[in-house]
Order: sequence, then C-alpha cells, then structure tokens
Amino acid sequence: MTNIKSYTFKIFTVFSFIFILSNCKDKNSMVSEASIENTAPNQLILSDSQLKNAAIVIDSMRIKTVNKIAKLNGNIEVMPEHRITISSPMAGIVKQIKWIPGAMVSKGQTLIRLENQEFVELQEAYLNAKNALSFSKIEYDRQIELSKNDANSAKVLQQAEEKWKAHSVAVKSLYERLSIIQIDASKLNQDNISSTIEICAPATGPITKVNVNTGKYIEPGTSIMEMIDPKGLKLVLRAFEKDLPFIHNGQTIKARTNSSSNEICHGKVESIVKSVENDGYSSIICQLDGCKGLVSGLYMNAEINLENHQTYVIPNEAIVSFEGKNYAFISLNSNTFELVEITIGEKEKLYSEISNYHNLAGKKIVINGAYTLLMAMKNVADE
Repeated sequence: MTNIKSYTFKIFTVFSFIFILSNCKDKNSMVSEASIENTAPNQLILSDSQLKNAAIVIDSMRIKTVNKIAKLNGNIEVMPEHRITISSPMAGIVKQIKWIPGAMVSKGQTLIRLENQEFVELQEAYLNAKNALSFSKIEYDRQIELSKNDANSAKVLQQAEEKWKAHSVAVKSLYERLSIIQIDASKLNQDNISSTIEICAPATGPITKVNVNTGKYIEPGTSIMEMIDPKGLKLVLRAFEKDLPFIHNGQTIKARTNSSSNEICHGKVESIVKSVENDGYSSIICQLDGCKGLVSGLYMNAEINLENHQTYVIPNEAIVSFEGKNYAFISLNSNTFELVEITIGEKEKLYSEISNYHNLAGKKIVINGAYTLLMAMKNVADE
C-alpha cells in the first residue's frame, strides 16, 4: 500500500512540474508578443502591429489667437510727482501747526505759521522799492519832455532811464521773493505788514508726516510736513518676463484686495517699466478709476485681459496627466515615442496653451492615442 502511494505521488509531481513549465512558456510567449520594448525611462518603442492597434495620430503645435488672462499682484504706490514735501522758504520760528498726520487738507488751506523779523524787512524793502520806482518813472517822463525842447542833455535822459529800469528790476525781484513766502505783494501796504507768514497746502490730500513742533527754529529748506496727492496713487503690478511681450499701454485690468475680494476696481495699464529686476519681475504701472479706500502700500490682486494673444497650443487629447504633472508624447521616429513634461497656460474647450512651448518646438506630437501610450509605458515600468 505504501509503494502504491509513493508511486502515485511521484507521477503527480512529474505532471505538476510539466504543467508549470508549460504555463511559464506560454506566459513568456504572451509577454514577448504583447509587451512594449522600453529603451529609456521616458521612451518606448511599438512594434508595427502595436502601432497599428494604438491608432496613433501625429501633428505639430499650432499658433492660435486666444484671450488670455494674466494674473498679477502688486501694491498701491504714490508716484514721485505726487509725493509732496512742504519746506520752509526762509528761516523762522514755528508759531502754529494746524494739522496732525492723517488729516485731510484742501489746496490753499494754511498748514503752519512762521515768524521772523526778516519777513518785515522784506515787505518794507518792497514798499520802498515800489515808491522809488514811482518817483523814478515820473523823473524819466520829465526828462523825455525836456529832451524834446533840447532843454537837457542826452546823458541826463539816459541816467533817468537807467534809474527807472533799476527800480523796476528791484520791485520785480522783491515781488517774486514775497510770492515764495506766500505774501500777495499786490495787496501789501504800510498797514498790513506782518512778522508772520502762512505756508499753505499746494494740493488736496492727506498729511502723512509732521516733522517740526511749535517754537522750533527752522532753517530755509527744512522739511516741515509731508503729504500726498491722491491723484498720484497708482497700482504697481509685478509681471513675469514671459508676460511682458503681451502687455501694452491701454489694456484693461480688474483689481481687488484680499479683504474686499468682492469689490472690483477697474483701470488700465498706464506705463511699463522696460527693465527686469533681479527677482525676474518688471513693474507695470496702472491707473485705477473710481476706487475708494486706496492707501499707499495696499496689496492688491489684478487680472489683465491680454486680448488677441497669439500662443502655441495643442489639442486637449494630446495632454496626459500622471502623478500631478502634465505630459505630451513626441514622435522620435515612426515607432519610438518620448514622454515630455509640459506646462499648461490658458485652457479652452478644445485646445490648451503650452507655456514651455520651446520643449515642443519643431517636434511631432501625438495628438491621438497619447493615453494608450501612457498606459503602455506604465505597464512596462510595473513589470
């Protein structure tokens, strides 16, 4: 009985071994028939029959006109022309400061009062020069009449004319000096001479800084206050170098702040700085219309509509995604294909913009059957 069992076990073992060898042979035969040769991690080769079954269609990138939206960000800045420093034209003692930082002032409103005896001397000099001019003009006219009757010499007439002109220059010079310290010389007389002057706001806007205090003696040119003209508030966006060829003056923009994302500010591109900074950005200066609450330094997000933007595109069917990245297959020859990573820009219903189009320039692209190639490449990698 034992011998019979032993003999039966041996026969079962032999047949089992033969069956395993047969299955291994069949499997290897199927793999060699159906597998795809892998020549590099990102390349694969199809046999003629596999190429026929995959229904591969080859084409190139196309240039298409699309309406692209450039998403940028930046800050509100005050243009230099509208950042105003209020300084003292002459030395003096601060008698009164009427405003504090943050206050809104109107053009022509008094900001500060200064006192100095030199203000009195300057007004006195102007009135004396004005009187002297009047008398010199009378004398000059008298000498003209005398010269008509040959009652005086030409030299006397010339001296009277020179004196009249000299007094005219003196009056004009003193008039301008008084204008600098904001004294209206046309209204000045002996009864309204004052030792104080008022420095007024040159524009309408907020006071941003006060640099002096009451009783302080200041020298000519000392910065007293700083203010800004709201008309000089501009949105300065940072644009990538790759976007610069498609941005031009006059393009419309939409901007919003992080705190008020539902409130949209409309505007347009006003100026483009033709240089790229070390961080790879260039400044785009934009004018915003009718926006409230804008302050210097405010961060904003913006969108620029790049109308009639010509770009390179490929069909959406040519794009495959794998592990969070986008790819396209290029044809190296009739049977060999290579997987190339791509960056997608604007996406439409049928086509997608290729931002790194240089990687596909002049290449033959698989526009049909790309997903089949990806699955085949993945199967080879799994094996």
